[in-house]
Amino acid sequence: GNKAFESVGAGHEVLGLAGGTSGQWLASFVDPAAAEVFQNGSQRLFAGVWTPEEFIEQIVNATNASRAQ
Repeated sequence: GNKAFESVGAGHEVLGLAGGTSGQWLASFVDPAAAEVFQNGSQRLFAGVWTPEEFIEQIVNATNASRAQ
């Protein structure tokens, strides 16, 4: 029922049906491990497996681990 998440989910679906993903550019700008967490986490979030808080926690952890390297 969250309009913002529904909008983002719809955009991902349209992009995916066109043969692309919005995260294709991501690995060019961030650590590959963090990009993977973002991509997989996005799917888990949209599938209802993760809450927004869990998604944010994982992104923060991946970002901090990337910065520590």
